Amino acid sequence: MGIDTATAYNGNDVSKFPSSALFASAGNGIWDNGAACGRQYFVSCLSAQTPGTCKGGQIIKVKIVVRASRNGAILQVLSNIAFGAIANPSAALVNIEFAEA
Repeated sequence: MGIDTATAYNGNDVSKFPSSALFASAGNGIWDNGAACGRQYFVSCLSAQTPGTCKGGQIIKVKIVVRASRNGAILQVLSNIAFGAIANPSAALVNIEFAEA
């Protein structure tokens, strides 16, 4: 499940979302009291419970647009477009690798 609606990032200003629709939410590990908004990360799919879920070699760049709603995660939810770029969109969960761009 992805995030595809305006959020608290910059007062719900959808113009701040990347036109590529490659965005994500930040968990507590990278949220940094809101300073993470606007940061960009390279993301790739490492593994999933079902073999063949990850799209091998696909690396995308996402922009952080909101804080993740669940505690404990580092990078919680990718937009539907971003998720589908690195993994089979029907998958519920994948393990990712990410680094600040």
